[in-house]
Amino acid sequence: MLLKRFRKKKSAYHVALSKLRVQFAGAAGQVTGSRTVLEHASTRAYVDCGMYQGPRYISDRNYLPFAERADTIQAVFLTHAHVDHCGLLPLLVKRGFRGKIFCTKPTADLLEIVLPDAAGILKEDFKDLSKKFKRKHSIESPLYDTLDVEQTLKQVIPIAFGEEVTCGPFKTEYFRAGHILGAAGILVTTEKKNGESIQIYFSGDVGPSHPILHPKKENPPKADYYVLESTYGDRNHTKENPEEIIVEAVSRILHRKGMLIIPAFSIGRTQLILYLLYKMQEKKMIPELPIYLDSPMALRVTELYEMYKSEVNIPSKDFGFFAFLNSRRVTKVYHAEESKRLVETPGPGIIVSASGMCSGGRILFHLRSRIEDPRNMILFTGYQAEETLGRDILEGHARVSILGREYVVRASVAAIQSLSAHADFHDLLGYAGHFNYQLKKVFLNHGLDGPRQHLAKAIHEKYHFPVEIPSYLDTYYL
Repeated sequence: MLLKRFRKKKSAYHVALSKLRVQFAGAAGQVTGSRTVLEHASTRAYVDCGMYQGPRYISDRNYLPFAERADTIQAVFLTHAHVDHCGLLPLLVKRGFRGKIFCTKPTADLLEIVLPDAAGILKEDFKDLSKKFKRKHSIESPLYDTLDVEQTLKQVIPIAFGEEVTCGPFKTEYFRAGHILGAAGILVTTEKKNGESIQIYFSGDVGPSHPILHPKKENPPKADYYVLESTYGDRNHTKENPEEIIVEAVSRILHRKGMLIIPAFSIGRTQLILYLLYKMQEKKMIPELPIYLDSPMALRVTELYEMYKSEVNIPSKDFGFFAFLNSRRVTKVYHAEESKRLVETPGPGIIVSASGMCSGGRILFHLRSRIEDPRNMILFTGYQAEETLGRDILEGHARVSILGREYVVRASVAAIQSLSAHADFHDLLGYAGHFNYQLKKVFLNHGLDGPRQHLAKAIHEKYHFPVEIPSYLDTYYL
């Protein structure tokens, strides 16, 4: 009897091994912290290994242990270089991961900028952790440091879009996602013992249907299963014209002889803002005001956009944009001393600086210097998360705290809401229409539960696809 039971258990174990195990170890019910475990034929891999971002109750999740031992992971398939998808790679390496990290060539170059910056932020974050939290989680140092980043970068394997790469039982192919430079969706194919294969496609972050700067996303390939992001699964982007908002903002600071301060994300958003300013100056919609780019990280990323011109979606008649970036019309502020002088430089002019949510970086010094002057204007160009300085200013707080001191908000405030690098509800629904109609299931990840439920209902009603909304650490055998 005992022998029969043992054989039964062993048989069930081998059945599980013959299937593809998928576990949602991050971004399940959240919009950050992307990480999915794939396991087949004794080989284990991650799709993304991202950092949780946002309020303390969310970002504290970064200090939780991985569900698996890091040295049991053979590979990471990385969709793109935003920190919420790649930011915990050095921690994985620090804990013993020695496998390969596969990503597109632009993403590999972006990692050399993004990960050292993340290490610096974590060093400051460590100082803000309470003694109680450190004791509870046995934390004695920052999550990782620059040495861990250096080792991580040694394990990166750049690949081209459309190139097939085999790693153990997994074969991968990368498709343009239209989100930021180098962003990809990943098709993972795994062989079964009987010769049949399972195909699962990870969308990564999907770009909008009509991007201004980045290439349009490719239609998803044929697959059995799809893992689709759902950040904006319950709402659509506004249809405003960003040029009209910029014209009004520039007119205002010209009249008042003030500064237009534009907080912008270093990857994608800064380059998009510069492109819009270039086009508007060329069309004489705005005068050739001094433009200052004051963000070391954004400066390095902008150089990569110049390097990868073929991955930038602008018409040939606008290729003067790259000359514009290196002309006297754009002052690149590299050094801290130059930035300090800029803080005191009189207007009119335009300052583009990071971070986009005003949660750190040189933008804080510009705000501290100019937020109490009604001649100036702050123009937000992206989402402002809760509990950030950007959100407080945008919501109309009369007083805000900057670098430990309270300031009265007297500068004008405006926002452009239509520049998101994410697909909205209609875009995502249309994107799902290109899925294989013989698919077995769609998983909605990388979104809050409300947007996921809304999108799941719409996909099921329109296409009759079976849709699953996985919770954190939910596991499926495919």
